[in-house]
Amino acid sequence: MLNLDGYARLPDFASALRDSDWPGYFVKDYVKSSSTGAGSLVQTPEEIARVVSQLKKYRGEVEGGVCVRRREDYVPGSERRYFVAGGRACSFSGDVPAAVGACAPLIPSPFSQWAQRCGQMVR
Repeated sequence: MLNLDGYARLPDFASALRDSDWPGYFVKDYVKSSSTGAGSLVQTPEEIARVVSQLKKYRGEVEGGVCVRRREDYVPGSERRYFVAGGRACSFSGDVPAAVGACAPLIPSPFSQWAQRCGQMVR
């Protein structure tokens, strides 16, 4: 994750992800993805800077830093989100998978605006 506070220009995402060989990229800041313009899903690392610029333009800032992960295709309606507060994983239903619970204490923030996205993968 890259913290963009104080950056006069964006980091070189294309160089950093050159060898990733991912099928696409999901881009967001520490809080939220972009729901404006072309959205947060891109096909190439070269397109990441455009999404970050959209976040800054439409939301006024990039909150905390930028997260880039491999694009995953989920079965519609199967995605579940888990948030971390005080080192504990939380969910709407109250059920938290063991892997999410094991990662929660590793997040060094009293309230992390991080979400572990889980869903049934499209095969």
